[in-house]
Amino acid sequence: MAAQEEAAPTRQPAAPDGALSLLGQEGLRGVLHALAQGPRSRAQLSRALGVSERTIATRLRLLQERGALTGAASGGRNGCRLFLLAPAGRQALAIDAELSRAYGRMVAEGIDAAGLQTLAQGGVQARRLGRALLERPATFSELAARLPEIPRSTLSRTLALMVRSGLVRREGTGRRNARYSPAPQLHHLARAAVMLAAWRWRHRPGQALALQGDLHGLLCLLASRLRPPAGLVGLCRLSQPPAGGRSWPDVLVALGGGRAQVVSVAFAPAREAHLHGTGLAWCQALLEGAGPLTIEGDRELARGLLGALAAALQPQPGADVD
Repeated sequence: MAAQEEAAPTRQPAAPDGALSLLGQEGLRGVLHALAQGPRSRAQLSRALGVSERTIATRLRLLQERGALTGAASGGRNGCRLFLLAPAGRQALAIDAELSRAYGRMVAEGIDAAGLQTLAQGGVQARRLGRALLERPATFSELAARLPEIPRSTLSRTLALMVRSGLVRREGTGRRNARYSPAPQLHHLARAAVMLAAWRWRHRPGQALALQGDLHGLLCLLASRLRPPAGLVGLCRLSQPPAGGRSWPDVLVALGGGRAQVVSVAFAPAREAHLHGTGLAWCQALLEGAGPLTIEGDRELARGLLGALAAALQPQPGADVD
């Protein structure tokens, strides 16, 4: 059967969402998954995916421009060119698998499956809104004051979409009195968020997004799941150098009674530690349990918090969502 002809994707520069710009386009995602089975030629990909070689050629070019794959001569008699995944492509597929696991868990806990597209549809606005609500629940007016860069009409539309999907909860009636808070199921996305940030730091270091340096948001997302050793009591200061033209304030985390809590004011504890490193160093430490972070002060206290963070980010089994 002849390959089905379809509109070729439009050429565009690497999107600011990094790996999501690869996974968000079904055609590009399909090529990545096909190449996960091993190197293939353009003709083999055309047959496997049921689209024309012309369409495949466009997709391959886009993926190469974004550093997700490489090409090499096959060495065979026909001398056809084979394409294989580059590290950026393999890591994007790992993110795709983690997102599927997270979505499965969230759907099992009551989040609307179709509504999970909200984060992609809302783009930067949805992430900023989610970040603001992680800090503390708020009314619409409070959110508008804290997010002046988002037009009120866009804020209202994005907030309503996130409420309908179940990602944000609304309490109270009327626009003036209703308060909004993030759904607890959002913690399932924490590991994927760190993996996305790591991809960005590795493959687009000159285009670091401002929100990716925000350790405070991650701590707020994971606070209820952190279980440091009960005997550790003290204060940890988390910091990183400026990147992408922006600096981030230090994050203060108090440990005690087997819990960890973000605090706004430093105190004089008996034990104190300072952990600092680049965005990529933090991602590696959180995902792998170890990374090139610099630790000053009480190392046991610092390692206790890092261990609790890494444990909270471990992948959880769950049904996949297509």
